[in-house]
Amino acid sequence: MSAFGVKILTRILIPYTFGIYFAFFGIKRLQKKERVVESVLYTLVGLFLSLGAIIHLLFVASISMYS
Repeated sequence: MSAFGVKILTRILIPYTFGIYFAFFGIKRLQKKERVVESVLYTLVGLFLSLGAIIHLLFVASISMYS
């Protein structure tokens, strides 16, 4: 894999994927109303990772950063 692919993978795809997973997991547990504080933390961390990756991609990243 090229250096470009590795940088995109580590800075965008991995945080976004884990963010979606944590948010989904937290919301599912909130619906069941089990361990509410832990479920809220999972949801917040998931949203933070997902939104952070999107904001990085939209406003911070430039092509020269990854090449």
